[in-house]
Amino acid sequence: MISYFFLAPQAMQHVYGYSPLMAAIGFLPETIPQFVGATVLSRLNNRFTNTQLLVFGVMTTLVGVALGAVMGVQRGYWLAIGIPMIIIGIGQGFTLSPLTVAGVAHTDPEIAGSASGVVNTAHQIGSSFGLSVVVSLTSQYTAYATSFNHALIWMTVLMVISLLATLNILRGSHS
Repeated sequence: MISYFFLAPQAMQHVYGYSPLMAAIGFLPETIPQFVGATVLSRLNNRFTNTQLLVFGVMTTLVGVALGAVMGVQRGYWLAIGIPMIIIGIGQGFTLSPLTVAGVAHTDPEIAGSASGVVNTAHQIGSSFGLSVVVSLTSQYTAYATSFNHALIWMTVLMVISLLATLNILRGSHS
């Protein structure tokens, strides 16, 4: 998702001509639903398992990224970025906390702090690696709109892989 967080504001600036401030404001459709989703998550944890919430979050994020890829940045801000961002924000709100919980689950209390550090390190390295992969796979495109559209396709592919990994966690929790 760091690829999306990094490239979407650049698309707003290069394709739509937004200033950096307007691109930051244009990112609010993701930020607000992400915040709301994260606050609702603790109440939903009483009804659903952590893994179920994680699967829902990853699936929702996948839908948002795929919608952006299908629309293409040329469709204008709301269709290409705004609405997909709302969906991605909901998905991320339901993904980030359960992902961290899954990473430290079943650890001994003596190493819980270390396990949390490893999870955060994995988040950072994975984010950098994912961004590097997406940028490498789209670096041959010189037109920014084309580059962003292809980046969304690759982000969708990576989200499908994430969904498969998450479904594997769900499958493992039932055995």
